[in-house]
Amino acid sequence: MSTVDHINYFPVPIINQAAYPDRGREEILEWAGLIPHWVMEFNIYQHDNLIDYLQERYQFGGLRNRAMEGKVDDKGTYRYPQDPDLEFLVRMDTKLGHCYIYPYGIVAIPDGKDKPHLIVRMD
Repeated sequence: MSTVDHINYFPVPIINQAAYPDRGREEILEWAGLIPHWVMEFNIYQHDNLIDYLQERYQFGGLRNRAMEGKVDDKGTYRYPQDPDLEFLVRMDTKLGHCYIYPYGIVAIPDGKDKPHLIVRMD
């Protein structure tokens, strides 16, 4: 793939300002931390597994061993039975699906098009 092809597949962070109207775009992106940058790297360098790539970049314990319960619906809302729903701060598109970043360091990492997200805290 040429450099131009890489640039064409450079999805930008989707900032969910509608869910957080009292926050500016820059503040929401800052709230998401380094994860959007790492997902962009994953897209650019065309790695195969986002969970493994984020684990390598994060370097703080096994992500798969720290999976949280709950589900992500089709709109990217994180739902856990006894907690209020969480709207995503930032959505990053990848070849594996959408990666969602929520408040409290919660991240929903796609593991493939037809698989559920791995939901973890990365704070």
